[in-house]
Amino acid sequence: MYYSDIKSSGNFSFLLLSTMDPLKNDFQYMFIDSYYEHPLLVRQEGGLQGFYNVMGTPVILAPPRTVIDVIDITTSLNETVTSYDRYKGMLNLVPYAPFQTITSNVTFAKQFYMGVDQNNNSYERTTGYLDVNSSVMKKLNQLKINSTEKGFSQYNITKAGNYTIVKVSGQDMYAILMEEAN
Repeated sequence: MYYSDIKSSGNFSFLLLSTMDPLKNDFQYMFIDSYYEHPLLVRQEGGLQGFYNVMGTPVILAPPRTVIDVIDITTSLNETVTSYDRYKGMLNLVPYAPFQTITSNVTFAKQFYMGVDQNNNSYERTTGYLDVNSSVMKKLNQLKINSTEKGFSQYNITKAGNYTIVKVSGQDMYAILMEEAN
């Protein structure tokens, strides 16, 4: 533990983070407000007068500005942004597949998804596009026209907002995988 002389005038670098079990306060305080649902308690006794206490995990004791800054940091740390957050719009529209890939590193759409699954003696490939460009959309519609001649039992193109989902089914796995690449 490092100590700081909190009685020095103008010392705003003091910060104490600790744990307390049970959470109880047997000190003089005044409740002034809450910040991100953390009650701010202003200490009233001796050398701690004017310091803020926040009861929680961790318990915080510091000058007012420092307490606010610590709460800002700890609150933002709880807002984890993951790849799922980025792609959940797409992932909520496509079925689960044991083999799948998703990326935003393509030139023809903002996001691209491909999943492959096997149902009985048939293979199913689902591709998803976010904001697909018009030339790819035109190609998808042209491919759908000849789909039965190519042996596909299903070739569906659906739109949901800015998402385009294509489902292709058939018995030839190679044809299923390569359909949109041709």
